[in-house]
Amino acid sequence: MMTQEKYHNANFQYQKVIDLVPGNTSANVGLVYSLSKLCIEEEKRCDELDIVFKKSLKRAESKDLFIDELLRLSADVKTKVVLEDLIKSAIKKN
Repeated sequence: MMTQEKYHNANFQYQKVIDLVPGNTSANVGLVYSLSKLCIEEEKRCDELDIVFKKSLKRAESKDLFIDELLRLSADVKTKVVLEDLIKSAIKKN
């Protein structure tokens, strides 16, 4: 769904995986990434992004892997900037 740019459906599916396996790093990365794409490309659910990012970071089995994978997915500049800002904000608060 992500490759087809169906971010809403992808977000929903990632959340279902997290409901079953909360620490799944890939699902947490996908959840944040798909939500960031919804925000950037469709201007939807932007108000949730910071909260979802923080919860996903907290749930991820490996915080370093979570951040690395999230940045690896960010091929376009807008998404990379948004995600880097979220990461910087989370690091400052900790």
